[in-house]
Parts: sequence; C-alpha cells; structure tokens
Amino acid sequence: MAPVAADSVLSTTDRRLVAALQWDGRITAERAAKVLDLSPATVRRRLHALTADGTVRVVISPVARPRDGGSAGALFLRIRVLRGKLDTIVAALAAREDIPFIDVTTTGDEIFAVARTEPGSRDPLVFRQLPSTQAVTSLESATILHVFRLTSE
Repeated sequence: MAPVAADSVLSTTDRRLVAALQWDGRITAERAAKVLDLSPATVRRRLHALTADGTVRVVISPVARPRDGGSAGALFLRIRVLRGKLDTIVAALAAREDIPFIDVTTTGDEIFAVARTEPGSRDPLVFRQLPSTQAVTSLESATILHVFRLTSE
C-alpha cells in the first residue's frame, strides 16, 4: 500500500463538506450549499459520491446511558498491524457499531480509532479481541475524558 498524502485524498470542496457534516450531521443540502457557497445540486452530488463509495459514513450515535448512571466512555486506540493486514483490520473495525472513528496513517501499518465503551468495563475489543489477533503487533489505549467538536476549513 503506497503512502498517500492526506491532502490528495479529498478535494477542497469535499473536505469542506465533511467539515460541515462534522459540525452538523443532519445538515440539509440547502443549508450546506448556503454555508459553503455551493449549489444544492453540487452538495447532493458530492455527498452521494462520498457516501456511495464508503469514503464518508454519516451515522446517528445515540447518547449512551450506562447502567450505573455515569457518563458514556470512549477510548482512543493506537493499533499497529503487520504489513499487508491493514485493510482486513480496518474493515473489521469499520463494521463495528462501537467504533465511530477510524484513521489510517500514511505509513500503512498503524490505525487510530475511537471505541465507545461502558465506563469501568474491561472492553472485550481492547482486552481480548485485538490482542489475540495475530495481525495486531501492538495496541495502546487512552481514555477520552471529553470530546470537543472540531472542524477545519
């Protein structure tokens, strides 16, 4: 897998549209068009293209209400994998409902992901499934204390 610069993956228009979606996942094409100074048809066309090939996935993430009354938890994961196994691990993570974010480094052997967890639990993904996968060479996790909405462009 050849390294690809992040700037070359999405056009400026597409990055601006993704930033608008990060700000408001339910933004209408008309509102996005007005904010981004584009036509609604362009917004609809680009959004369809981005979602059709899986580049962008818009999901509704329910507000988690853990049984103990505490707040929902999340972990930041840094996963190193064997060369040639990256696509397999990324696809498996992307299929999970508890993984809202995945990013692949340009080196082709490292994945950054966010996993939603129950506070105080020994998450099966982190403590059993990923460590027992032979394609995973190392795994680091850190608790996310607070999520800030951040967009660019």
